[in-house]
Amino acid sequence: MSDDLRLSKMLRRYNAAKKHVDDCEEALKEAKAAFKKVDQDMMPALMDELGYESITLSGGEKVSVVDEYYCSIAKRNRPAISSWLADTGNGALVTRDVSVSFSWEDRELADDIFNRLSNYNPTVDFKINTNSVKAAAKEMIGKGQEVPMDLLGLQHIRHIKVK
Repeated sequence: MSDDLRLSKMLRRYNAAKKHVDDCEEALKEAKAAFKKVDQDMMPALMDELGYESITLSGGEKVSVVDEYYCSIAKRNRPAISSWLADTGNGALVTRDVSVSFSWEDRELADDIFNRLSNYNPTVDFKINTNSVKAAAKEMIGKGQEVPMDLLGLQHIRHIKVK
């Protein structure tokens, strides 16, 4: 069998395997979307309609509706979020990192950084723990307080938990 023929046969196997993987990935994508619809839409709606937050079924499964929040803080929003957290009494959730770079020749100045910081164009970064912000926001929402969901990158997901 020629090299060309052997390579052509192997390429057909490669293409068939790739198509199978692509088909499986598409089927998985569709299955995840169907699961999400049941988990986040249909089951919570049915539980609401029946008046349950949680129920243990005759088969022993405990089904509950749970509220979860996901937080994704954009770097560009950190200063505004820091101000909002401070204004709402949650300023302790923010830390500020101030850094400055020195050349090797200026290594002795590093020992005196606090006195010389402004001479080296320092950078300031706000560090905000998303889990802490998420917890604070959830508590505030529970108390009926206003929370800037978009600014915080906060997303509310209501879904089913089965035990």
